[in-house]
Amino acid sequence: MMRKDGDAVLREKEFASEGVLELRSELNFPVIKNVHDVPERDHDEAIGTVPEVFVEDSKDVGPTSMKPVEKSERRGNWVLISVMVVAYSLMSLLIGVEFEAEVAIPILLVLSIFGLFLGERWIKDPDLNLLGVAWVIISMKILYGASLELDNWNLGGVLPLSIVGVGATLIGLVLFNIFLSYRYNSDAIAAQATLVLLAVGSTAGSVAGEDGVILMLIVSVFLLHSIAIHRSSGNLASLGIVSSNIWFGMHVITGGFDLGSLTVVGLQHPLKLFIAIASVNVANAYVATRFAKSKNWFSEALGILGVGKPGLWGVSVVLSLTGAFLTIGSLRQDISFAFAIIVLLSLCYFPSYLVVRGSPKREVFMTAGGSIIILSVATILLESEVFNTVFDSYWVFSIGGGASLFYLLAKHQGIVSDTVLWTGSIGVTSLVLVITPLDESTGYRMLFLIGALSLIHIAGGLLSIKRGSASLAGVSVLTPWLWPTIMVAIYEIMETISLRDGNNGTVGSYSLEIGADVFVFYLALSSIFGAWVCSSFKEASLNVSSGLAGTSEMSAAIKQTEVFNLWNLALWLPILTSVVLSLSGQIDGIETALVFGVISCVHSISSISGLRIPSTTLIPITVGVGGVILQWVGGDASIIIIVVGISLFLPLLIGNWNPEEDWLVMVVQSGPALTLFPAVGAGFSSTIPWLPDPVQCVVAILGASVFTGALRTGLQLKILPLSTVLIFHSTMVCVLSILDGRREIIWVSVVLFVFTSMWFVTRGEILRELRSSTEKSRRRHEVNEFKEKGDQHSVHLPVLERSRMMSGSGDIGEAYVNEVRHYPALAIVVIVIGSTALGLYSLVVGPEPLLILAIGAFLATIVALEGLRSRRIEVRVASALGSDVTHSIAVIGVCSAVVLGHLNPASSVSDILDFGMAIAIVIVLGAASLANGERGIESKRSLINWIVFPIAATRLAGFAMIGSLPAPLSVDPFDGSLISWTYPFLLLETVLLLSILMDMILDFRSPAEKARSGISEVGFASSVVLLSWGPAGVIAVIRGVASSVRGNREKEAGIISLLLPISFMSIEPMLPAITSIGDAIVVLELSLFSVILFLGAFVNLDRWSVVSVQNTHILLVAACFFIFNLKVGVVALIVISSITWTQGVTRVRRGLRITGLVDFSIAVIIGTMVWLSSMSGTWLLTLTIFLSAELAIVLWLSQRNMDLLEID
Repeated sequence: MMRKDGDAVLREKEFASEGVLELRSELNFPVIKNVHDVPERDHDEAIGTVPEVFVEDSKDVGPTSMKPVEKSERRGNWVLISVMVVAYSLMSLLIGVEFEAEVAIPILLVLSIFGLFLGERWIKDPDLNLLGVAWVIISMKILYGASLELDNWNLGGVLPLSIVGVGATLIGLVLFNIFLSYRYNSDAIAAQATLVLLAVGSTAGSVAGEDGVILMLIVSVFLLHSIAIHRSSGNLASLGIVSSNIWFGMHVITGGFDLGSLTVVGLQHPLKLFIAIASVNVANAYVATRFAKSKNWFSEALGILGVGKPGLWGVSVVLSLTGAFLTIGSLRQDISFAFAIIVLLSLCYFPSYLVVRGSPKREVFMTAGGSIIILSVATILLESEVFNTVFDSYWVFSIGGGASLFYLLAKHQGIVSDTVLWTGSIGVTSLVLVITPLDESTGYRMLFLIGALSLIHIAGGLLSIKRGSASLAGVSVLTPWLWPTIMVAIYEIMETISLRDGNNGTVGSYSLEIGADVFVFYLALSSIFGAWVCSSFKEASLNVSSGLAGTSEMSAAIKQTEVFNLWNLALWLPILTSVVLSLSGQIDGIETALVFGVISCVHSISSISGLRIPSTTLIPITVGVGGVILQWVGGDASIIIIVVGISLFLPLLIGNWNPEEDWLVMVVQSGPALTLFPAVGAGFSSTIPWLPDPVQCVVAILGASVFTGALRTGLQLKILPLSTVLIFHSTMVCVLSILDGRREIIWVSVVLFVFTSMWFVTRGEILRELRSSTEKSRRRHEVNEFKEKGDQHSVHLPVLERSRMMSGSGDIGEAYVNEVRHYPALAIVVIVIGSTALGLYSLVVGPEPLLILAIGAFLATIVALEGLRSRRIEVRVASALGSDVTHSIAVIGVCSAVVLGHLNPASSVSDILDFGMAIAIVIVLGAASLANGERGIESKRSLINWIVFPIAATRLAGFAMIGSLPAPLSVDPFDGSLISWTYPFLLLETVLLLSILMDMILDFRSPAEKARSGISEVGFASSVVLLSWGPAGVIAVIRGVASSVRGNREKEAGIISLLLPISFMSIEPMLPAITSIGDAIVVLELSLFSVILFLGAFVNLDRWSVVSVQNTHILLVAACFFIFNLKVGVVALIVISSITWTQGVTRVRRGLRITGLVDFSIAVIIGTMVWLSSMSGTWLLTLTIFLSAELAIVLWLSQRNMDLLEID
């Protein structure tokens, strides 16, 4: 027996698992940490905790932590608070634009003072602290926005102000903002001040030109870092590092633009830009080193997403370098300057990384700092032509800086982590692509690009094997296939934008040219090299188990499929890349087929030799589908068909044969053949003269698959799928060869078809027939054996008990034996032949009411006789869709004949006598089925269903197919011929009324558990409404709502109530005056359910909440289309969203809160689209006022009740 403390340890481990319940405080012993919480042996302090891209199964990090899910409500509110800040900022801007100064200034001042008042009041409250900070930020944004209009407003002799006056006002507001940040001790308020200061610096060009911009940006960055150091704030430090290079990149890439009355000047002078970037990034590197282990917003945001928690140094530097890429990409035509910027950034941040990792600070900083100072001075002197030399000044900096970097790397390479290596590999690859233009004007650069990238891939692959790093291996294997796809995608996006702007599809003077012989050779070698690297990491897979928060179950399911195993990624990703390159025209048809052949053969051979993980289905399916797509987009058909055949047959011929799974492999082989059919009339030929044409290749490959499947499959039970596939193969080959017309191919195809058919018949049905003939005797023998022995432990007892419970029979063996059904094959054949003949005749000749009556009577006779025979042998007829199989097939056949008859051009939509005959036949068939079967409540209700549902399906199908039957809800039964129009509709309405009456009688006679419910209730009412032209639809809706309310089925009642306006629409063609009643019902129901939803926020109406939400949305959509205009609908949607969201908060219901959020988002999207169509400032202001009000109310309630919401 386990000791008591051992039990406690197990309980503690369970409680400590990162779920919603936290019960550690209930236990009186130390908490045992999860193994995943223990720091890694080689933890990188600079990069932080970043999940590996690829992991091996034995080193799997386990499922996603649930901590982000625990606080999802609070974090969602953070996002919404940010949206509220944007909404109020936009609203204040619109107030300033739409109103004159006399009106706008007081409104904006009141808003800003009100926001500061709320901030002063709420920041002291722990629950409302975040909301208070947000209102302070909103107030300052309102003041910033108002100050930008001071040079446009006219107010007596005070306004407008000059540009200098506007700038001074902004600086004064920045100082006030900094004061508020210290008063409330808030980094968020300080961050706004510093970002605005950067913006002010960007606009300094309006007065001081480019030099003023550079000076102001440097001062702004240094001030931001100074505040961060003074406040010891990692948040401000990371923000300063990230924003600095992005700000400079914006100035370089845009070239300057106007912002209202202010001008943002582009930075064009290389030397000044170089000095500014050097100054800023040296400061960034120092701050990143100082705050390397501090908390910051960026790391916490990534931690919330569940993708690890990188350190301040890692996330800040990576984002900052992303901004630097803007500068490098814009200046890549000057390759010496671009390289100098890259080396400069490396000299700033690599020494910083080494210091954070533990290298001697003095030594590293002196080496790097001395190099930067000396080389920068040399660059300035050379650029200023103080010294004349043949060497380019920036190449001098690059060479000198590269030497310093090599020295530092060689001396301190032992402390560089795997994470830095694989992220560095991605970064260097990106830089090489950024600085290397890929167009036809730079032929030598393609060789440079391929050489540089090959060196990166090979080095990464070798290091991954040496260090055992799965992530580095994955990056090295997949990068050669990712970058071409990304480059093509970027170019296509740029070309699309260019076409939209009217530039005739030319992206400036740039065109993408990456297809060349050396590129194809590079792809082929990349596939071979990738297989060699993957052989050392067989179990490595993409680390989806530690991905985004809340995806653990999905991640586990994806991982089980092994789609993202490194081996499988190295298969389907290259094939996808080949498709993209072929579609974009970068490689031609033969090159596409050759690359595809190398990929397929490498993986097939690796599978046979045991180098890769076994995959009996993924390899064939991926190769087959890829071959079809590549053949469709222009790849050489002969090569692709041969490659697919070889890749599929090699594993199957040598590996184990499994007919239950390998039929999927056979299906895939049909793909290349199917792609030939559209072009079969034009003739076929191979691009390579000595290769057979595609038809010959298809016949050979599919013939081999048929013979292989036939010879390797014995007499087995589960070969039907494989047999069907092989029959399909032989049939397809016959059709293709006949269309092709070559006699020798036709003979081969015919022999193949005969062989396959004989094999299928002789091997595919023998055991199935024997098994069916012995089933009944086997069951009776089991029951008799059980009764004779009376063994309560018999193995048959559970089966017998289950059958008795399902049937309600008293005898334990009776239900089990009676499960055997009589399957009247001959009767079914006769009914199918009669129905098919009736349908084909109706399709060819047209509707024939008398023929429908005659054959329908014949079918009813067959159904009745078969029922008599089943009663005589005391074995019930097999069931299908809730009724006897003969009755079901007969009804479907008659109704199908009506639809097919009205597809004939000779038919008329105003002559539906055949439809009336079909109604009568359906009733007769139902009566025959009821007379010969059970006569309980379920059978009678099934009869009603088999009258109403097939007639409704016939009417809808006939209308959907070229409008051959009258449309629902649009019929006047007295506007046509008495026999061919009025009679069928009078009969239909009578049948519907009788069906409703019979259903009501069954409801009153049957117990509550056997009443209509769920889809049956809704389907019955919907079918009657669609068929009816008079009172039957309205009665069906009222009956359905009453029955659902009586049975406490609120969901069904809500759905059926939506049919009430529709039922009145069906009466409109006969009584046009009733139109206003339908509109009034829509508005009335919308108001009713909105009131229920509103009251639900205060009283317990939870059972009606979901129904009310559902109906208000549906009715609102209907009202927008037929009653309201779209603007009123958007405002109404915002109101409904507010009510729903408020009830979700007050009643603590997550689903309602999510619905309110979705409604809010939809209102934003539709409202914005309405504004874009009209560009009405008044409408946009109205929209922002309603949205802002909703956010203010909901966020106030949410923050006050956050503790309860997080439990939900």
